[in-house]
Amino acid sequence: MASGEGGDSSYSSTVSCTAHAPSKVTFVDWNDEEIQTVDVKYGEDAKSPEIPTREGYTFSSWDSSYYNITSDKTIKATYKILK
Repeated sequence: MASGEGGDSSYSSTVSCTAHAPSKVTFVDWNDEEIQTVDVKYGEDAKSPEIPTREGYTFSSWDSSYYNITSDKTIKATYKILK
């Protein structure tokens, strides 16, 4: 119970906080070969590796977002075939 100049109060407050371990983000190539694994703080962005190369193809994109990471994640390179 709190008391003060204005009287007594039965108000109390509980604050909780959750700590999060870093997440692992693994970037893999088209054949699931690991390119790079990075540890990322909860809610932060992973830094993508250099753009991979593949003979006869051009890099298109990563198959999912590497922003706002909240859990372990594997991200795969996607390619377009050269004509």
